[in-house]
Amino acid sequence: MVAFAMLNVSKKTSWIANSWMEWFPIVSSLLMTVLMLGKDFAFYVAARQRLVDQFREVAVRAVAPVQRHQGVTMPPVIGKSV
Repeated sequence: MVAFAMLNVSKKTSWIANSWMEWFPIVSSLLMTVLMLGKDFAFYVAARQRLVDQFREVAVRAVAPVQRHQGVTMPPVIGKSV
């Protein structure tokens, strides 16, 4: 919308300035889009790598959870009967 409004700028400006004013919104939008897609792709790759690296640990914990051993408990002492 802004790009179309800027197309009919005053003819008093130079051709280079006029051309840049027409292209600036389009170029800035494209640059922003490329940067956002690049960021999303980087997060996707990082998350996938983390999933691949930690998959075995998470899968083993889900199938066979670690049970803490409390140690050996001794039977109670039975009194001597005489």
